[in-house]
Amino acid sequence: MWRRVHTLGKIYLILVSLINTNMTEQGKLIIETIKTLKSNLEKLHENNIIKYSTYINLINCCDNLLNCLYITKETVKGRYAKKGSLKAILNQLFQLESIIKCISTEKVDRSYDDYLYELLTKLKNVDDIDLWVIKIGSNYSPFCYPLYEAGELSYILVVPEHPNFLTPDLLGLLAHEVAHVHDKVGEYRKQISRIKTGEVLADVLGYILVEFAFTHSLGNYIEYVVGVNNANQVSDTHPSWVARIWVLKALTNEIWQEQKIINRNEIYFNTLISKTPELNKSEEHFIGECIRQYKNHSRDFVKFKFDESILVRIEDISEVWEYGRVGEIIREAVLKNV
Repeated sequence: MWRRVHTLGKIYLILVSLINTNMTEQGKLIIETIKTLKSNLEKLHENNIIKYSTYINLINCCDNLLNCLYITKETVKGRYAKKGSLKAILNQLFQLESIIKCISTEKVDRSYDDYLYELLTKLKNVDDIDLWVIKIGSNYSPFCYPLYEAGELSYILVVPEHPNFLTPDLLGLLAHEVAHVHDKVGEYRKQISRIKTGEVLADVLGYILVEFAFTHSLGNYIEYVVGVNNANQVSDTHPSWVARIWVLKALTNEIWQEQKIINRNEIYFNTLISKTPELNKSEEHFIGECIRQYKNHSRDFVKFKFDESILVRIEDISEVWEYGRVGEIIREAVLKNV
């Protein structure tokens, strides 16, 4: 519907130019690109393709990139530092451009909207939700852009095409992304020093929301996407998967009352831990801090717990997924608890 501002090739040409020439002129190209994206967003909103909340959500993303560009120009010193900063800006610009293109051309995935919608409305009391699930690229983790504005929730979920998270084996892990709309989780996400803790709390809330579906998908993701030998790797924004498993295991008795649910999760987490490398010693303190933070906010989390009377009827998790009843059971539980 709307034309792309730059082709992928053009984006890379800009990147090369930014690295090798004066930033001023090339920065103008990025600014013009963002201005055009904003114009396209105005048209999408005027034509009622996106709601006001999503319009503001994506406009804010554009403004954040402009702010990053300004900071790079004014404060980042050294050619290589600027190169890294500009590459990050251009990657985000390409992602943003791809999201807007997918929305404008209606290349969105609606296969699990009901599932996501029910979980979102469970966590957030809103008048309306503008939900967009978009597939872009491959070999990365899902991420989301949530924004609450004027009684509406804009929720843009970006998932890779490969691996496909919109399948029973990985779908449960998307409850982690849904958890980012929770006010307490969102507070951690806004603080650079507490982002990792926020990621773990999103895991815990995802576990609370859909229990068996989350743990099933977590195991599949670690074994077949991340690789068990890589499960102890950390990044600036994410703790290792080993640390995240240990937190979930430690809180299992805090969250669930039914012994059957407790037992199956302890067995599952112990099995995962036995396959992965040892816990990084530097993360032991971090695990304790995550557990303390959860306990500080447990009342805000546990009220969203999946109905245990339904969970105890499940004898074999793999059998539930095989017969395709996961969506039905999740929906039943969510609606019952709303």
